Amino acid sequence: MPTPRKSLADHKLAHTKPEWSDPDPFQSGKPKMPADLPPLAEGEWKRLVPQLGKRKTLTKADASAFEIYVRAYSRWRKVADLAELNPIELVTWVGSDGIEHSKTVESPASKMAARLEGQLARYLKEFSATPASRDRTKAAPPPSPPPDPDEHVLDRNAEQPVPDDTPEIDIYSEEMTKALEALS
Repeated sequence: MPTPRKSLADHKLAHTKPEWSDPDPFQSGKPKMPADLPPLAEGEWKRLVPQLGKRKTLTKADASAFEIYVRAYSRWRKVADLAELNPIELVTWVGSDGIEHSKTVESPASKMAARLEGQLARYLKEFSATPASRDRTKAAPPPSPPPDPDEHVLDRNAEQPVPDDTPEIDIYSEEMTKALEALS
């Protein structure tokens, strides 16, 4: 069985430093880029992560969400290019009466691009990469120092509690009994 780890208080008493660390996964930091990203997604990652990293709003734990964003961005760019070439289509069909009908409709690529644009906008808002969301975002606070293990230990030089000079009242005394009888 392994030796149990010492608490920070025990280390302080022994004047030693712990070898273990308790890192906060939500401290600001740069998320690691996945190796299998498509080229468009990789370019978007390399474009946005450094800019967002300067504000210290990204953490290493954001890697999965950012990967979803850049993959959606890659799909959007491909579909948006198709939608630019053919934003509308002419659809024809033969009705039950045997007459050929036609109408102009939005292309499926255009519909898909619009849906992906909405998703991308929501992700950018979550990452504080829009003007409105950027104003509301604050940088991650610096890590707080570990609690002082001696904080709960009493010190001889510490302030002593101030005695309470309020007189104690005996409700069963003869004076209190007479006062209560007078009120009745």
